[in-house]
Amino acid sequence: MPQIRPSARVAIIYFIVGVLWILVSDSIVSFFIDDKKVILEVQMFKGWFFVVISSLLIFSLSAHYNRHLNNKILELKNANEDLKLFFYKASHDLRGPIKSILGLTNIIDLYLRTGELPTAINHIELSAKKADHLIHDLEQLTNIIEGPLQVAPINFPALIKKIIKNQYQNHHDLIDKVKFTSEMDVEHYESNPYLVELALEKVLENAILFTAPYQKDPQIETRVEAVKDGVQVSIKDNGIGVDDIQVSKIFDMFYRGSEASKGSGLGLYIAKMAIERLNGSIWVKSTYRKESTFTIFLPKAA
Repeated sequence: MPQIRPSARVAIIYFIVGVLWILVSDSIVSFFIDDKKVILEVQMFKGWFFVVISSLLIFSLSAHYNRHLNNKILELKNANEDLKLFFYKASHDLRGPIKSILGLTNIIDLYLRTGELPTAINHIELSAKKADHLIHDLEQLTNIIEGPLQVAPINFPALIKKIIKNQYQNHHDLIDKVKFTSEMDVEHYESNPYLVELALEKVLENAILFTAPYQKDPQIETRVEAVKDGVQVSIKDNGIGVDDIQVSKIFDMFYRGSEASKGSGLGLYIAKMAIERLNGSIWVKSTYRKESTFTIFLPKAA
């Protein structure tokens, strides 16, 4: 069914109100008054009354749509600024590894003569992996924005185990140190599996990277519970924490809050984008040098 345009909606509302006012008011006046002169005066009064009321109605509707339009314009401006920042940072971050690879290949002959070829190969591999990681993150962002929102049941215990298993391939030296615990209190929930998994993966990876290397007894606790209108997922770690200044920036695009950050700076931004695509929300409470708790609200699928 085609959606009614705002201008047509205003015209329809005005037409219905006008017709009802004329029919109902004329019937009431004719029922109570017989004098034609008085009827004429009353009709003049209700005519002016209708003009005033309809003017107020049109003003109210116009103000509502103007506010809606201004909000959309502001959203587009913010999106445009994010897009410009995105392209600038992405091109800058991609150019760094590529320049490293080109520079290393130019001096490969020198390494061959000195017998240190493995060192050069290692640097090339690290640079290529960095570029590949960034491209992978950009691909995930594209999937968040353009991918279909297909709904399916979510098995949280199995999903958490899958994410930890996948993280083992990239961070096996860290995973072995972490004590993972979980508490699941959700029997049935449906949403988009790709976006839910992507969001939890990024938050869990962040917890691993900023906990395992810095604590003697690193611990990550995941809790999933049913709440009104959806589910709430909490991921708590006893890592390095986030100070008050960083809390407001931690979900920004390309933000790296610590020198220990080695990724693209897109991990938590991707998590936020995936959750917002599901009309959910994410926030963090943290004590610097002690712990962090990321909380995700996922609404019921429409």
